[in-house]
Amino acid sequence: MNQVTTAAQYFSALGDAWNRASQLRGPELQCFMQFGDIIVRLRFSDTLLYEAYMPALNRARMPEAMKSWDAEICIMRNMPGSELPTPRWSSGDHIPRGEVPSLSDGNIRSAYNIQTSVLSSYCNNSRVGFHCVRDFNRLKQYEFGAPLRDIISWILQDHGAQLVHGAAVGYTSGGVLLAGRGGSGKSTTATSCLGKGLKYLADDYCLLHKVNGTWWVGAVYDSIKLCSHDAVNNQILEHYESSYSQETGKNLFFIQRDMKHYTCNGFPLKAIVLPKLNPGTTAYSHCISASKTRAIQALAPSTLFQLPCSRAKSFHLMSSVVKEVPAFELILGPDRARVSASILELLDRL
Repeated sequence: MNQVTTAAQYFSALGDAWNRASQLRGPELQCFMQFGDIIVRLRFSDTLLYEAYMPALNRARMPEAMKSWDAEICIMRNMPGSELPTPRWSSGDHIPRGEVPSLSDGNIRSAYNIQTSVLSSYCNNSRVGFHCVRDFNRLKQYEFGAPLRDIISWILQDHGAQLVHGAAVGYTSGGVLLAGRGGSGKSTTATSCLGKGLKYLADDYCLLHKVNGTWWVGAVYDSIKLCSHDAVNNQILEHYESSYSQETGKNLFFIQRDMKHYTCNGFPLKAIVLPKLNPGTTAYSHCISASKTRAIQALAPSTLFQLPCSRAKSFHLMSSVVKEVPAFELILGPDRARVSASILELLDRL
């Protein structure tokens, strides 16, 4: 395979590989996504990736093909006749979050996940991204539960929105964003609300954007990840099939058609809520005020660590949200049935 050295050369080589894959695949596999008011066209090189990724993407899928779109993502894998180009980089080219500076410039952003062999590259000018899977068998649970998140996050940033690492529950008139590092109780809190008066929006990644001057939280993925212990004790999820990852210790569920009445796709953001696990407490779950500093510490580092590139722009948007929206700590007590009631009481006060 020919080696390439610059970001522009590599991006061009990815385009060539995509064109070769297009000639081999037969009929076009495409669909259209809507994230807020942003329309994204997805194009797949083959059915394997389509069937692997679409269960988590059906939430945002538009029912009909569109004549225009804001960006497109070409999704492909290494196959005979359409091999992916080999970049010339060293181990020193990889920095935290997978960013590859040698394949990035002012116009192109690139990131490589060394665990899964997935490379993502997006060009601002052409509004085209390539998601390249070198070895399908190395894909991890999170790639199936939240596919394409690097490129989706870059597209959202370019339109003044942000993909954030957080959960969300509420109802059409308003809801809360649950923020915190991994293991802080976001997924447990969000799924505890299923069937208990609040609508589930997400447990891992959400869309943050402004609508007519008001911050909104939107759904991106149709998936739920939950620790096995919590999954078997959840009265709603226990009835559905899931896949288990020994590496993460979590079960991955995809939201089924008959689960839709427990969910919603977006709402105005009324509060940022920081779940706090407190195993020693005997008190009921309850909310107390939290500082702006605590809120940004819970929201920003977790998001910035997981999503590569454009950290300054991401931090600025999240800081703006925290300045405008009140924050609370949710002290989680032993009675998880009380969690939903605590959030409902908070929303009634706001």
